[in-house]
Amino acid sequence: MNEITDKYSADYDGFSLVSGGLIYSIMKLFQKSEDPRKSRRGRAFIFALITWLPLGVLAVFEGTIFPEAMGINFIQDFETHVRFLFAVPFLILIEKLVDGSFINYIKTSDQLIVDKQQPVFNKMVSNVNKLSNLYLPEIIILIIIYSLTFITWDDHFLIESSKNYLYNQQHKTLTLAGFYYLFVSFPIYQLLLFRWLWRFIIWVYSILKISSLTFQIEAVNIDQMAGLTYLNQVPMLFSYIFFALAAVLSSSLGLDIVFEGVSLKNNYLDILFFVILGPVLLYAPLLVFIPLLIETKSKAIHGMGNLVAKHNLDYMKKWVYNKPPSNEPILGSIDNSSLSDINAAYAPVIKMKLVPINFKMFLLSCTILLLPFIPLAFTYYSFTDLFGMIIKSAFG
Repeated sequence: MNEITDKYSADYDGFSLVSGGLIYSIMKLFQKSEDPRKSRRGRAFIFALITWLPLGVLAVFEGTIFPEAMGINFIQDFETHVRFLFAVPFLILIEKLVDGSFINYIKTSDQLIVDKQQPVFNKMVSNVNKLSNLYLPEIIILIIIYSLTFITWDDHFLIESSKNYLYNQQHKTLTLAGFYYLFVSFPIYQLLLFRWLWRFIIWVYSILKISSLTFQIEAVNIDQMAGLTYLNQVPMLFSYIFFALAAVLSSSLGLDIVFEGVSLKNNYLDILFFVILGPVLLYAPLLVFIPLLIETKSKAIHGMGNLVAKHNLDYMKKWVYNKPPSNEPILGSIDNSSLSDINAAYAPVIKMKLVPINFKMFLLSCTILLLPFIPLAFTYYSFTDLFGMIIKSAFG
């Protein structure tokens, strides 16, 4: 088995999951600082203003910002505020965290690949970098977004008819804010979501390619996954992308509860479905490593099992079946330590999991997706009611 070193063979100069694509190039036009952190914060702030501020200005201009106006006015539309003041900048600010995790995942995989398959791995790394820099996927989705806007034109009137700053009920037409929302603000939000979807597809591509290569992993690893626990870091951080989407969905449902009289109880199954389905979709690609884990565990049980059996048989012959050596006291004998050590080393092999999904990380992803929906509980229960229910469930 080849020795694992800290030297990476693939070319990681400029390698990134998030640097590239159409909207990234557009965002770079607003870059004023060479500091990546300041630049990212600046881009997030500018895109939040581009998508949100003109809607407010146009609502003031058209007189639909005040609470006394008919329908849901701009101030009351907290779904729009959450979408453009939270989700849009959040989807930009999260780049560094996800990108760092992705790069660590690639480099760790690089260390585990056998030398003879290094050229195949290097080509995969190069392809990942090329895919992340492509303009075409975002251009295609942008064409689809605007095409669907015109195809489903009448549906937009129905969807936004309750928001008076977007739709003029008297004249049955979109307002200026409505046109800006439909052709600028909302497409930017959709493009940011698709950008992350494309990055997720790239990650799945890398997982499929890596899983087909020969790994240098051992069943005795303490993580009980032959050292593959690190694979869970990327889907866990992708949960933050779903978190932004969950926040928007929660605000949309909250709008229906407050203004349309929709009951939270009628939607809790939909919320539960989203909270569980999201992580399932994120972690599902890791299942391609199941054959590798089965093979690794099978070889380890066969190989190490024989070694342990022979060692334990020799121990039993020396100390139990035959008369123990008179010149060697059993108390403090190194044989006892050897017996304990070899059996302890075999224990991780027996306990090794065949599914490379870390259950704690999966639950953490579910929790992350659940958090945005918690405020909706206060639309049905008071804080006192909720506190009383928690106390009752804890102490009976």
